[in-house]
Amino acid sequence: MSKKLVYIITKTETGGAQKWIKEQKQLLSKCFDIYLITSEPGWLSEQFTEDHVFYVKDILSFKSIFASYKIAKILRKLNASVVINNSANAGLHGRLAKLYYYHRSIYVSHGWSCIYNGGRLSKIFCLIERILAVLTDKILCVSKRDFEKANQQIGISEKKLVTITNGIMPLRPRTCDRLNGELNLVFVGRMIPPKRPDLLLYVVSQFSNVKIDMIGDGPLLEGLRHKYGSFKNIRFLGEIKNFDGFYKYDAFVLTSDSEGLPMSALEAASAGLPMLLSDVGGCSELIDNLNPNGILYNNEIESICEAIKKLIRDYPSYELFAKQQKERFSLLSKYDEYLNLINGK
Repeated sequence: MSKKLVYIITKTETGGAQKWIKEQKQLLSKCFDIYLITSEPGWLSEQFTEDHVFYVKDILSFKSIFASYKIAKILRKLNASVVINNSANAGLHGRLAKLYYYHRSIYVSHGWSCIYNGGRLSKIFCLIERILAVLTDKILCVSKRDFEKANQQIGISEKKLVTITNGIMPLRPRTCDRLNGELNLVFVGRMIPPKRPDLLLYVVSQFSNVKIDMIGDGPLLEGLRHKYGSFKNIRFLGEIKNFDGFYKYDAFVLTSDSEGLPMSALEAASAGLPMLLSDVGGCSELIDNLNPNGILYNNEIESICEAIKKLIRDYPSYELFAKQQKERFSLLSKYDEYLNLINGK
């Protein structure tokens, strides 16, 4: 009988952490019987059969005193062996569930929100992470920079930490090898403040030779559509489930205040697209310094403008290196690392 592996995540909307779980399921389903615990139905739950998804609405509340007990009850019913917790709320309640039901507990940092988004309470949230680390067998960092932040800023012991850089199932590669008079960009992500779509669109609106498709939903979408919807070089396509059309574009762009190792950038890289990325989280680990397959910038208007101009000017070089490096982002090469993590080797 296959070992039962349970992923826990707060929400099932399309996002980087959700895509990560979907890819994990695809990679590991031959070795494990995989289940999902989340707050409510959505895109991610649709990737599982109905009998392999459980809903605990209390996960939505960081302050809930019942969520961890309800999670533990499900884990006991399943006789779950290993639980992989994702996102802040689920990371809290999922790890506290070990107080009620013993199992191997793994937490995945998709970018340390206690540092990036904690604000004035950042020190308190980091203290909570140190306490929760006691209940966690291993903490998986998806980038080397996240490992450093966990150890040096949060204060989590190196013995608890392991790094497996994100990978992706390879997507259809880009075939065109030159620009057709303009740079055709794509942004894929949630329209939320940390992703800074407002900054990105302001910059793109200043270029007559740059087009962008904005793919994603979120609370900022309507306001941005109202402000920039009349621009001929900007299109809002909304959420596209299982989007895999990166090969249609010249480059991928991401402006973000906080990231772990962004799944959308990995998808673009696996299709051989040059990347324009904010220098946050593990984004620098996606760009090769010797053979640059993209450009890093600060989240400032001038820095982003210069990056776009540089990409247009030297596009053949960036595209060549992007094509040459697309295989290094493959998830298949990391299979044994994930098996060792889950099995405790």
